[in-house]
Amino acid sequence: PWSVHYAAYPVTAYEVNRIMKQDLARLTPIALIVISLVLLFATRRLSFIALFLALVVWVELVALGWLGFSGTPINLIISTLPTILVATTGTYLVYSVGLLRSVDQIECRATALIALLYRPVLLSALSTAIGFGSLRLIRMESAGDLGVALSIGILAAATGTLLLVPALIHRFDLRIECDTPPLSPGLVVWVSA
Repeated sequence: PWSVHYAAYPVTAYEVNRIMKQDLARLTPIALIVISLVLLFATRRLSFIALFLALVVWVELVALGWLGFSGTPINLIISTLPTILVATTGTYLVYSVGLLRSVDQIECRATALIALLYRPVLLSALSTAIGFGSLRLIRMESAGDLGVALSIGILAAATGTLLLVPALIHRFDLRIECDTPPLSPGLVVWVSA
């Protein structure tokens, strides 16, 4: 165990890993809470938080399942995976909810939502997955493992956004109330134009 300094105090690498993992374990719940509050503020509906949590569970199961299937060891770098995926998943869901109002008057809202989402979500997911996947070219194995796991998680988030989210919106007839301001009025006008 090589010696390092943490807050000017000499500690072993094992102790740094333990300290950092404790800090990282707090980040994912904090990210979940803050993104949930953003959704609650924007939609005034708890059902969208449930939708967000369903998407997060799907993405985390796929990404962490990949780690287990591939035999990738969990280390300090890999332990950042859940928080990064929560943030990305939140971004896709907020974008989906922002477009929901523009399909409100359409008979099959889920199909209309997929039509609005598929191109930007697919292109965003592919470019992000390629970017993270390029970490595999780094000689540090743990960074490469993180990049592959992030790529798989990003693709799972895109798949969930295009299939799971519209299906749940249709099944539970989720709507944004008329008095709630849209998340991004400029974006909704641009997409519907």
